[in-house]
Amino acid sequence: MAVRFDAATDALSRGANFPDQSAVTVCGWASRSGAGGGTLETLFALRNNAFTQSLVIQHLVSSGQIRVGGTGTANIRAVPANGVPFFWALVGAGTGANQVTGYIRTFDENTFTSATVTTATITEETLELFNANLAGTQQPWNGLGWNVKCWNRALTVPELLVESFYRAVKFSSSINFHYELESAAAVYDISGNVRDPTVGGTLTTDDGCQFGMWRPRRRRFMQPAPPTPRPSLKTSSGLLLETGTGQVVRL
Repeated sequence: MAVRFDAATDALSRGANFPDQSAVTVCGWASRSGAGGGTLETLFALRNNAFTQSLVIQHLVSSGQIRVGGTGTANIRAVPANGVPFFWALVGAGTGANQVTGYIRTFDENTFTSATVTTATITEETLELFNANLAGTQQPWNGLGWNVKCWNRALTVPELLVESFYRAVKFSSSINFHYELESAAAVYDISGNVRDPTVGGTLTTDDGCQFGMWRPRRRRFMQPAPPTPRPSLKTSSGLLLETGTGQVVRL
């Protein structure tokens, strides 16, 4: 299950309890349906209100590239074809040169394509998902989004690979928020931190994707097998049973 973002005002946002840009990972799954109508199609933005300082991962329509942005920008890869599910992530490990990295992996790939940029300290005033307000103009994503997580630390590449397969996580102080986005009516934080987003526009439930949605089942404790019954023999005079000592008794 997923949520469809298909209008200029469709968005998720927050104005408080931001992650620290020096130790943050925001990641999730998406697929594109078509042009969003802006010059940029936003997956994630953490920015000041003037949008002069930001951490972003977006599709630049004019180039056809998904790019990561900090102080500068760098292309990660061409946007996957419409309808192709892909995992995206932005990892911030500090300020300065090569501290912010964007990652993309389509559902049928085993490795990430990535790009790294420099970033300076930003004033965190707005966090946006699947849209961004750039100088009064919306820059929406047109497609599906689901299973978005924000960690209060910079995940490693192996950890990101695990994140791309698992939906449920153990509740932890390392989680800033976790939006499963299983339906338009269930847009809330399941991390235990109660950091629900503000919903813009009218979202739609879509059941087209399940990638990255696997929930490991809890394993029950192993129970000992029941004792194997002893063989019995029915005779005309009654039932003969073999006891644990090898004796045969008549019932």
